[in-house]
Amino acid sequence: MNKKQILAKLVSVAKKDLELAIEAQESASSFKFESDMKQESKYDTRSIEAGYLSSAQTKRVEELKLELKLIEETPFYEYQDGDEIALGALLEIEVNKLKKNYFLASTAGGTMLEIDGKVVLVISLFSPIGNAVIGLKSGDVFELETKTGQREYKICSVK
Repeated sequence: MNKKQILAKLVSVAKKDLELAIEAQESASSFKFESDMKQESKYDTRSIEAGYLSSAQTKRVEELKLELKLIEETPFYEYQDGDEIALGALLEIEVNKLKKNYFLASTAGGTMLEIDGKVVLVISLFSPIGNAVIGLKSGDVFELETKTGQREYKICSVK
């Protein structure tokens, strides 16, 4: 599995999300000025609500721009045996006798990507797993409390 492919796909997803958010923001912004948004009584709040929607969409666009920038700035480092896990690591972790692939990023946690026929889950540094693996090495074991109880994780490989 290639980390450059993962980063390229993450950038592509982020750009698509940003593009859709910009379209939604432009639509919401123009909607608040349409003639049927004119207040018909003191209790009519359509125009105010359209303004709130437009403002929220504008905020979302700014968040997505920042997310894209953070993804583009993810360091690309080829890990050697014994290196500590940090941002940009591609991990294979065993949990409940199943091996899963994770990519450690500063944002976009929860994004699932398919690379070379394998599924990679992007985990944020701020997620429980992301936070737990920082500074660990291949072969290390860690535990996390989950809804179903204590769960043990083993880091099988770091790339």
